[in-house]
Amino acid sequence: MNKRVFTTSRTSYRGLDKFIYEDIIKALQIIIDTKIKRFRCYKQKEAIAFLHQVVKLSPNMIQNILNLFDLKLNIPYILETSNKVFSGRPQPQWVQNIKSD
Repeated sequence: MNKRVFTTSRTSYRGLDKFIYEDIIKALQIIIDTKIKRFRCYKQKEAIAFLHQVVKLSPNMIQNILNLFDLKLNIPYILETSNKVFSGRPQPQWVQNIKSD
């Protein structure tokens, strides 16, 4: 973890919220650790979905970042995993209201 990011008094680091920055680093660490150990777990899927759906990184960007660590993750897998994680979550009430109309 980049300690310089959290020692600053500002709430952002290079235009990004410090806590989002920390969560991005943690998500990448989870993906890298599980890929190196050659097992998939729900945490890895959550990390992929977080980077894609919450942080709004494109599958291509996620793939390029992981390529820096010599890890291969194909784009269809990123999309499929992200969709599975978010489809399993409950939908907000306003979305349910739109579907019922």
